[in-house]
Amino acid sequence: AMLKDGDVIRVGGTYITIEGLAESAPPPDTTLRAIDPSMRVLASLDHRDADLLAGSRVEEPDTAREIEMLRGVGEVSNILVSGATRESLLRNVLDHIKDLLDADSACVMLWDDDADNWDFHAVSATPEEGTPTVSVSRTIINQAVKDGMALLTENPLADDRFGPSDSIVIHKISSALCAPMTIDEELNGALCINRRSRADAFSPLDLRFTATVANIVGVYLEKLRIQDEYVKQERLAAVGQVIAGLAHYAKNIITGLQLSVAGAQRMLARESFDNMDACVDSIANEERRLTFHPKEGEPADV
Repeated sequence: AMLKDGDVIRVGGTYITIEGLAESAPPPDTTLRAIDPSMRVLASLDHRDADLLAGSRVEEPDTAREIEMLRGVGEVSNILVSGATRESLLRNVLDHIKDLLDADSACVMLWDDDADNWDFHAVSATPEEGTPTVSVSRTIINQAVKDGMALLTENPLADDRFGPSDSIVIHKISSALCAPMTIDEELNGALCINRRSRADAFSPLDLRFTATVANIVGVYLEKLRIQDEYVKQERLAAVGQVIAGLAHYAKNIITGLQLSVAGAQRMLARESFDNMDACVDSIANEERRLTFHPKEGEPADV
């Protein structure tokens, strides 16, 4: 059961009251939407060419900001190798990215084959009017994954100065970053970062940083997938060994039962019952072994 504020846990004679859980805050309101007509792509980058040191011909160099971004990549790597649980690791990474890029929300999206749609795997959002809101464009994610390109998009109509008539204003997304991630040897994940109701869009440097971090997070998620597959295979192998051992154990018991029954049948045919007690005792003993019920005071065979 998930703990919540106010829960009381008793350990022996000690009572522990749960208070101040971060998870007691309302969960983010997550929505998938189609692309808005006013959204435009400002820059794109092949996710395989993500390189913070490569620079861009269209942006002015900002050495201090690039150093800050490089430090941010290192901090993301440090978070992912810490000993925390995978859920808290991804949440910490998204919190760090959101703070570094001065964003309002960040999320990891994974493709769900069963639902045939994108799924919010991890979310970090700044509360607005009491509830964190995360809205991402399904169309933009599909385009980024299909083309293998990290995208920087902007919607000037999202500025509050333009009024609430356009659908993008309802979602309040003014600028977005979307970078694909390779998981299970395919591009079936994406890192999405949004700003709401802001006049300033993300920069091409922000795009390069996002693409770089998406590659790192993709490698991390792929490692988790391989670990899960390995654990699953190990469990199946262990189950197979147990079944093989039980089969051998049962075969020995059945062999003992067959010998005892055959002996009893021979005695019945000859009408000579000198060893019948031994055959009956043997059958009873094998039955106890088969049902794992040892004699009183004796250890079980298995």
